[in-house]
Order: sequence, then structure tokens, then C-alpha cells
Amino acid sequence: MKLADMLLQAAQVSGRVSALIVFDVLAVFLAVHAGRGLSRRGTAVHANPRSLAGAALTMVLALFVAGCVWWRLGSIPVAGPLVVALIGLCSILGSVMCFMALSFIVWGFLALGPSGHVLARVDRGAKLVTTGPYLLVRHPVYFGIGLLFLGAALAVASWWALVGAVAWWPLALHRARLEDELLRRAFGAEFEEYARRVPGVVPGFK
Repeated sequence: MKLADMLLQAAQVSGRVSALIVFDVLAVFLAVHAGRGLSRRGTAVHANPRSLAGAALTMVLALFVAGCVWWRLGSIPVAGPLVVALIGLCSILGSVMCFMALSFIVWGFLALGPSGHVLARVDRGAKLVTTGPYLLVRHPVYFGIGLLFLGAALAVASWWALVGAVAWWPLALHRARLEDELLRRAFGAEFEEYARRVPGVVPGFK
């Protein structure tokens, strides 16, 4: 086996393992948060039941992308030294993006503290969080999920996973609008001023 082939194989294995680890850790983390949210379900003063469908679709997309990683569905065939180099670089970049995404998502939930929920809601006595990742973007968790899907697609060089990553963004923008409506009702002028300063889903893009 040539050295280039060995390096490519190592990069692909590393990318696949990294993506699967991140999906597993994130699944456990979100399950814990969902359980805590259920224990506080009587404390909501503003809620949007339409967010349940968005959460279900997000889970379906996550399972689809994770399945593409696990079974290596839609992987780009290796042909020629240039493709080998590009796929190897994509695998390394994808691994880094997956761990960055996990950090961003967990950071977003931790910054919210007790206000963090899987579904869109505002609890009694909650305050508008504008610190941590919320200084960069109003919906850091959605940005992190998009980064994870894209990183996973690159990590295993999968066209199918890339389709899942692209499909996420319309859903993310829709959920962001639902949450913005909820926050606008809950916090009024405070949220309006915050929304004028901070981008919605992607840092640096209003």
C-alpha cells in the first residue's frame, strides 16, 4: 500500500470516528437537557408548540447524517492523487469542524442555564441571555448543528450527508424565526435592540 493511500485511510478513519463520537456525546447531552425541560414544563409563560415539528425534523436530519457517516453512504470515489489529497484534507477539516460544533452547541446551552430547552419556550422569570456565544449570534445552537452536519459530510466525504447539511439551513432559519417571535413577545424592546446588534443564525451575517 502506498504512503498516500495509508494517510488517506488514516484521515478517513479519524474523521469518521470523530464525527460519530460528537454525535453520541451530543445525543446524551440533549437527552439530559430534554429531561430537565420536562421537569420544568409547568413554568413556561411563552411557548410555541410549532417548534415540536422542527425538533422532530432536526432529529430526523441528525439520524440521516449520522447514518451516512456510520455506513459511509454516498462517499466520493477515490481516483487520482489530487482527489486523494483533497479527500484527506476534507476528512481532517471535517473532524475539526465536528468538535468545534459540539463546543458551540454545548456552550450555547450552558450559557442559557435553566432557560435552555429543546423546544421553543420562555419560562417564568427568565432573562434574555446576551452573553457567551449569544454575543456572536442569536441562535448559536442552530449554527452549531449546521456546522456539525457540514463537518460530518466533509469528514467522510459523503454527498448524501452534504445533502442533509444543506437541508438543515431552511429548517434552521424557520426555527430561528419562530424563536424570535417568541422572544419578541417575552422581552419586547430589549429583544428588538439585541436583534439589531447581533446576527440571527450565522455569525457575521445579518
